[in-house]
Parts: sequence; structure tokens; C-alpha cells
Amino acid sequence: MAGKDWLDRLFKINNLMFSTEFEAEATQCRKRINKLLQQHGKTTNDIVELLDIVRKRRPPTQPTPAPPPAAARRSNNRPRTVHGDASSRRRIPHS
Repeated sequence: MAGKDWLDRLFKINNLMFSTEFEAEATQCRKRINKLLQQHGKTTNDIVELLDIVRKRRPPTQPTPAPPPAAARRSNNRPRTVHGDASSRRRIPHS
């Protein structure tokens, strides 16, 4: 893609509008979206279709891999020990 067009700006502003916690920022985003739509002869009824166009032309995102199970994170090659006095450490077999 050569450069960002108005649909990319619409997509970015729409994402910001739904991700912000500040009402004033969301209101400003709505105003910018309405202005973009008006400049290009579109209405709010067209937003879903326009955002879908942008989603389709972007590369698919890879889902983040799930973290390993708790048992896999623990190093199984070291025996667990009960800590107390250094001379009284004893080994506990893995369960």
C-alpha cells in the first residue's frame, strides 16, 4: 500500500474513540469521523462497510500464543527442597 488514505484515518480514529476512557476525546473522535464521512459523501450508516474494507486489506494478525501450563514453567530437572537450616535440607520427589 502506497500510503494511508482516508479509510485508514477513519479506522484509526474509530479505534481511538472506542478505546479512550475520556469522554472529551471520544467526542472529538466522533466529530472527526463525521467530518471525514461528510467529505467523502458517506454517512454513519456506511461505517461498518468502510471499516470492513480496511480490515480486509490489512494483513491478518496472529493470535498471541497461550502461556505454557504451570507445570511446564517449573524446571523439572532440579529437585525441590525444604528450606530450613542448610544442613537439614532434604529432597522431596516430584509429584
